[in-house]
Amino acid sequence: MNKIKSLSHRWRWIFLLSGIYISRGQRKKTRFSSLLSWLGIAVSVATLVAVLAVMNGFQGLTIDPIIEVSSFHIRVYDDIDEDIVREIVPHSSIFPVVETRLLVGEETGDVLFAEVRGLPDNIMEIDKGFATQLEINDGKFALDGNSVVVGKELAFSMGLLPGDEITFITMVPNKIGIISPVSSSYRIAGLFRTGNYAIDNSFVFMSIDNALNLSDAEEVFTAIKLIDSSYSEHYADLLRRKGYDAHSFSDYNRALFSALRMEKTFLVLLVGFIFLVIGLNLIHSFRRSIFERRGELALLMAIGARERDVRFVFLLEGLIIGVLGSFVGVLWGYFLSLNMGVIFELVELSVNTVFEFFNWIAEITGGNRVFSKVSIFSPTSFYISGIPYKVKTLEVFFVVLYASFVSGYAAFSASNIMKKNTVTEVLRNE
Repeated sequence: MNKIKSLSHRWRWIFLLSGIYISRGQRKKTRFSSLLSWLGIAVSVATLVAVLAVMNGFQGLTIDPIIEVSSFHIRVYDDIDEDIVREIVPHSSIFPVVETRLLVGEETGDVLFAEVRGLPDNIMEIDKGFATQLEINDGKFALDGNSVVVGKELAFSMGLLPGDEITFITMVPNKIGIISPVSSSYRIAGLFRTGNYAIDNSFVFMSIDNALNLSDAEEVFTAIKLIDSSYSEHYADLLRRKGYDAHSFSDYNRALFSALRMEKTFLVLLVGFIFLVIGLNLIHSFRRSIFERRGELALLMAIGARERDVRFVFLLEGLIIGVLGSFVGVLWGYFLSLNMGVIFELVELSVNTVFEFFNWIAEITGGNRVFSKVSIFSPTSFYISGIPYKVKTLEVFFVVLYASFVSGYAAFSASNIMKKNTVTEVLRNE
């Protein structure tokens, strides 16, 4: 019991002294350096959070439409017992899909390849991920009867609008075995956009019956959509153990996902080097702070405080500074991510204002305009309508953890300076 009280008393004065040092602040000589260190942590965390959020947003524009609209989470190419599959993969959406690639256009004119997907008529109700990714720009999403839904860019390239007919060309052998083209026309009910140009420029959705009329029955598979797509490989493996020919979306896009993961890793490492610079600055700041407090610290050790406990004071101070700086940095980073589009618009406005000033100078001096208007993310050059962002809680947690560790380690490492002089030497010099 006495040991517990002694331990409690020991940590109480450590926390108390750390709080005093933080609230009272350092002397004038080191106050500015410490403020820079604290701001450095906040700015570094904000930068990393904003970079990760924007990168996640851009990668989401590529990945999300692929796994929700094109590949689906899991594909099963066997006849399935739906009750057994639902036991293996609970809380999932299971539905048949017909997949084929056909020519669209006129037999005597220009033709394009289209990725045709035959889906259930109620796909928007049973697959929320699919419904979230599909933005109906014109018309409506309807697969009943003779209706199809076409990608916006595909329709634009063919000059088609909702209400027009789109013609599919299939190659069918006649009675004597000669293969000849056969045209089938369907009415366009609506145009969709996912933000992925490859999908918007090639995909057509129709009912399962219509798709089967245009393709072979062998191209039918069962699609499984999960609540969390990150478990796709796990459940696909469970289905394979039951004898099903199951594949997750990563099987079809492994090269793409590996490239995106490597890109993100290298960028995070590059931005993470900022923390090494901040850590060195923190070590210097804490060393100056400890040197200024050497008399106080020597007096503490003279009345019974252990060197390790005194070092824990600075470790705790470093951790608190790291956590507080990270908290401000997270808020700032989230604000930057949320308003990244506005920030780019302000930058664009500033650049164009400067350019207009130089153009005005050139015109009044009898010259020609030198600069043209700048558009950083022009729709003519980029297939995006704004700066996307996606803040992931787990990534933010690791950023805060890393920043706090760097700050705490810098403080604890700086406290090694206490070993250079004994308590007697410090008190005598003071």
